[in-house]
Amino acid sequence: MGALQSENKFYNVLSPDLKNKLCFTLLSKYYKKFYYFFNDLELQNFADPVFIRKVLSNFDMQIFPKGSYIMEAGKTFHYLFFLYKGAARVSNPYLGINIVDLPEESFFGDYQLLIGLTAVYDY
Repeated sequence: MGALQSENKFYNVLSPDLKNKLCFTLLSKYYKKFYYFFNDLELQNFADPVFIRKVLSNFDMQIFPKGSYIMEAGKTFHYLFFLYKGAARVSNPYLGINIVDLPEESFFGDYQLLIGLTAVYDY
């Protein structure tokens, strides 16, 4: 949808409510998969639909073959990563140990983006 937003005059003239409906209709399976990123049921905090639409419509789907690096230690995060399918291993390259395997529906890079930190681990 990223291209839809920037290149489609029809999309650009839609009202925010219609943009939300379009986005949630087209990308509902992604919203459901990452529901807990947007909504905290325990504390009853829910993200604004416009925020959700902007996140979902800017997804840049990439496939990383098993064993490839998504982010290497020392590099700067420029993206927030959502794991739609598969898993990501987090490892300490300096000690040569695996820390954790992040499962499907996980996300990472949020704190690094917000605070401007570089990656401490390999992903």
